[in-house]
Amino acid sequence: MSLPVLLRIPALLAAGLALFLSGCGSSAGEQPTTPETPDPPASNERVAFIGTVLDEEQRPVSGALAVPESRDTSPYPVPEIAVYTNEQGVFTWHLPPGSWDFVISKPGYETARHAVSATAGQKEVRFTVNIRKKQ
Repeated sequence: MSLPVLLRIPALLAAGLALFLSGCGSSAGEQPTTPETPDPPASNERVAFIGTVLDEEQRPVSGALAVPESRDTSPYPVPEIAVYTNEQGVFTWHLPPGSWDFVISKPGYETARHAVSATAGQKEVRFTVNIRKKQ
């Protein structure tokens, strides 16, 4: 390599780094979004979604897995991996206001799905989900 070519390498590296750090053309301060990363909620506001899981005889079902799925057009990510019901059949998720489906499952029971919504300003939403034993 000749000396003039070697002198251009640091300038090219600096230009590439500047492009990378600037977000490859996005406006200053903007975070690029993709379908895999939905827009975050406007605030850090959270609502306590408190569910009670009961069987056909209205007895609490402990150890049932409760998983929320966002029903909004820009679905929110779920902040935890899993939440199980306690001995009273109760679980709690702290999620952004919006529309959610709670999918309840436990071995030996049919999976249940329950739709719940909360608006901004609500502190908590309480609901009951009934699941049936498999036949």
